Amino acid sequence: MKNSSIFLIILLISGVAYAFPQFRDGFQIYCDGEMLEAGYNASPLVYDWNQDGLNDLVVACLEEIDSVKVGTIQFYPNSGTNTNPVFTGFTRIMADGEDIHTEGHC
Repeated sequence: MKNSSIFLIILLISGVAYAFPQFRDGFQIYCDGEMLEAGYNASPLVYDWNQDGLNDLVVACLEEIDSVKVGTIQFYPNSGTNTNPVFTGFTRIMADGEDIHTEGHC
């Protein structure tokens, strides 16, 4: 992001599904030792995307690419552990060899 910083903070829910959720303290996500900037309207998902047993981070968001806002899906592989994840960069998720771009909101 060039002009603004939008950082990703994860809030964990404790309690029973369908009940009123109780949120535990949030924590900041870091990538390459810096607070992770996730783009506009970020929708994070914690999931073992590459099936290596570690929870990765997949984020749908709006990015500014060549002065145009486009929806992208970013994959942050976890090289740490599930309790202490380490993210070192991301790649955009592709289909047929091209970045997946969405129109409008993610």
